[in-house]
Amino acid sequence: MAGRMSKALARQFVRRVAEAPDEQLEALDGARARAIVTGIFRLMPTQFNRRAARDLRAAIEWRVTEADGGASIHTVRISGGRCRVRRGVVADPDLILSLDTADFLRLAAGVASAPVLFGEGRLRVQGDLGLALRLPRLFRVPRAQP
Repeated sequence: MAGRMSKALARQFVRRVAEAPDEQLEALDGARARAIVTGIFRLMPTQFNRRAARDLRAAIEWRVTEADGGASIHTVRISGGRCRVRRGVVADPDLILSLDTADFLRLAAGVASAPVLFGEGRLRVQGDLGLALRLPRLFRVPRAQP
């Protein structure tokens, strides 16, 4: 039951992000933005593709910035075919990804692609570029149902 509920919530999230005007996504800030971002990170392990990550051991730091200068920082650890997420930084992450809240929401919803965001300078990547290229295979992005 919980799995179905998280899938339904994920589809609803995707639909809302896809339908939201850019101004609305870019206006998200403060506690509301942090709550949404934290919720996405909590769902990441449910979208994790264990098979694609069976040989991977990595720490990925996500820095999601807000218009007011604040940021949500989460670290995704992948090891032994498992994915764990925690708030905050770790020493020596393999990869650091930085982007603003609106672009993070678009990326998480599959409305934007990482290569396009990177090419436009809206996604900054530090560290293992091979790992960055592998990320789309490691997480299933939910799709909105018509």
